[in-house]
Amino acid sequence: MEQTVYKPQKGRLETLYIDFTDENTTWFDDCEDSHGIFSITDLQGGILIKEADYTYPLYVYDISRADIGHDHRRARALHRQYIDWILRVSPGIENEKEGFVSFYLGASPQTPGV
Repeated sequence: MEQTVYKPQKGRLETLYIDFTDENTTWFDDCEDSHGIFSITDLQGGILIKEADYTYPLYVYDISRADIGHDHRRARALHRQYIDWILRVSPGIENEKEGFVSFYLGASPQTPGV
C-alpha cells in the first residue's frame, strides 16, 4: 500500500509503497495513549515507526527492528529522539513546536527547514 511518511534525514514527506506483513512488522496492541507506538516495520534498510494517531509515520535510516529488540519502549525513545532533534535543527520553523507539530500532523504543506 502507498503510505506518506516523514523522513527526518531529508526533512520532508515522501510517499512510499509499503507491504506490511508479519515478517517485517511488529504491532503493539497495548498503546498507552494516542501517541503510543502502534507498529514498527523494517523498510528498505531502515525502520518505519507509526504512532497510534493521525501523524505521519517516521522513517529512520540505518536501523532495524532487531537493532531495538522489537521493543515498544525503545521504539518510542527512538521516535522521541528524532522529533526532538528535528525541533532543534529546523531553522525554517518560526514557532518551532507549533510549526513542526502543524507540519507533522499534515496541516501545513511547508517542509521544515525550507
